[in-house]
Formats: sequence, structure tokens, C-alpha cells
Amino acid sequence: MGPRDEEWVQAASFASRGEAEVARTACEAAGIPAQVHADDAGHAGGLPLSLRGVEVRVPRHRWSEAREALGLSLTEERRTRPSPWVIWAILLVVLLVSLVVAIDVAG
Repeated sequence: MGPRDEEWVQAASFASRGEAEVARTACEAAGIPAQVHADDAGHAGGLPLSLRGVEVRVPRHRWSEAREALGLSLTEERRTRPSPWVIWAILLVVLLVSLVVAIDVAG
């Protein structure tokens, strides 16, 4: 298995691409190859935050080194992400509350 075939795993997850880029740089400064993986298309929508999180991935055999370089625990943290339906429901509630407040202020 060559370097291109190695399995990359999540070493850490962040709310923004900026935080993930700092972590990637920290890994690389420690001699650990790292990649940023996000679903935000490089800020195509102009939003600096990702609802699903931005991952820093490293080769599987370098995972513990990366966690140490980032000052993180060596036990995998299982974080559950909210369902997209929950996110949409929260956004809908915020929109409705905003609408009610706007109508009350205008009326």
C-alpha cells in the first residue's frame, strides 16, 4: 500500500474552515500530513461556518500523533451531529419568531 492508497481518518472536527486550517498547519508543522475536508465548497456561499463541521484528516497510522499535536485526547470523541431536519426545524422556529416580533413592532 503506497502513500496515495493509505486510509485517511478524522483527527479533529471544527465549526469553521479557519480553525481547521490552523489545525492542519499545526499537524504539518509536526511532520504529519493533513487535509481539510468540508462540505462548504471553500466558502462558496460566503458563510465561514459549516453546519456539518470541517474535518482535519490524517493518515490512519498518524492519528494518535495528530491528536497529541493538536492537544486533544487520545480517546476518540463521539460527537453526534444534529439531523438536518432538526437544523431546518430550528431555523423555521427562528424565522417564525422573527416574523411575529416584526408584525408586533409594526402593528
